[in-house]
Amino acid sequence: MDRNEVHIAFEVLLEEIEQVANGINEAGAKAFQKGAYDEARRMIEIAVRLAEFHERVKMLQNEWRNVFTGYASEKK
Repeated sequence: MDRNEVHIAFEVLLEEIEQVANGINEAGAKAFQKGAYDEARRMIEIAVRLAEFHERVKMLQNEWRNVFTGYASEKK
């Protein structure tokens, strides 16, 4: 797997995380509309943790880009 394929894999992962986040947001909104406030609060907590996870993945993607840019150039 070359450097570009890893970057693409990170992009796919980030898109999947965003889709999960959208689902959680929808579930939270529905719970709030129904007055299921405990469930809405739980969805908020999950959404916050998922947003933090998303940020960590982005940091790893940036680290990959910064650390291995030179390596990919040297291989050629």
